Amino acid sequence: MPPITEVITSTTHSPCVACGRQKHLTDFNIYNSGVVNNVMEPLCKLCIGTYKECSKVVCCKCKMVMGWLDPHKDNDGFVFEKNHSYHIQACPNCTPGLLKADLIEKIIYLQRKQKGLI
Repeated sequence: MPPITEVITSTTHSPCVACGRQKHLTDFNIYNSGVVNNVMEPLCKLCIGTYKECSKVVCCKCKMVMGWLDPHKDNDGFVFEKNHSYHIQACPNCTPGLLKADLIEKIIYLQRKQKGLI
């Protein structure tokens, strides 16, 4: 998996988080996650195919894909499906000092599970 995404400081270029090559921002995929519009995935068009089956973690505040996960079911029974986006309210890039960010979908899943709805 590529490393955690870092803040983009240039208005025209940024490194691809997988290959490290400087790319124009138009080389990156912009998509709607179903919750957040205009999410930027900081993988260049050459590298994005490697991670197309992965789950994506999207920061709602800075609208960036912050990480990728292989599809799996975790210990709580929460399923990370391939090519789905999961969301966090903030990340260490947009909220300096943040040490933990819970997935919104997992919080909802655990609440529903606790109430016996799942």
